[in-house]
Amino acid sequence: MHVTTVPPAAARERLAAVPAGTAVGVAVDRGLLGLAVGGELLRVPGGATVLPGTAARLVWWTAAGTATPLVAEGLRARSCWDLGAVHRL
Repeated sequence: MHVTTVPPAAARERLAAVPAGTAVGVAVDRGLLGLAVGGELLRVPGGATVLPGTAARLVWWTAAGTATPLVAEGLRARSCWDLGAVHRL
């Protein structure tokens, strides 16, 4: 699958088109935000700045590796799935 680097404004626009509750994969690495949105893989400089206001359900591997740096940048997710927590169920 091809990864496309997009500016934060384009990523915000893409996320605005995602229906509420739709799963969007999220990853963070070296100041870049990775998003898996409807079959697209997006690499976005700027971290959490593109996520506020999205109604999508954010999905990450572990809260420690992904959510912690995003929350430190000010993200308050409306809904999320933490795949690392599934083993506790």
